[in-house]
Amino acid sequence: MSTPGYRALHQRLDSKRGKASSFACVDCGERAEQWSYDHSDPDEVTGLNGHDSCIYSTDLTRYQPRCIPCHVAFDAPYLRKRRPEPPTPEQVIAECRAAHAELRQMLNEWMNR
Repeated sequence: MSTPGYRALHQRLDSKRGKASSFACVDCGERAEQWSYDHSDPDEVTGLNGHDSCIYSTDLTRYQPRCIPCHVAFDAPYLRKRRPEPPTPEQVIAECRAAHAELRQMLNEWMNR
């Protein structure tokens, strides 16, 4: 059986567990916006989210609902461990642009409901 990609996995999460926005954020109690991998799977998968490398799990029980600020804060230590060198200014700019693009897309989706 093949391993589902990052996006397929998140579609499966939405199908099996519901949209993350139907839940409260596990950290702050506000409305969650995304499913957040808890980084506990010994068999985690490295894949692509768009053009970016990402680590995820195929085990749907290893995801928690989080708002975006809490998701970013939760993932930060894991991202630092994967990146031994400080990011270059170009990497920081690229990450900021990607984050802004994702937020714009989410805002557009929310406005078009």
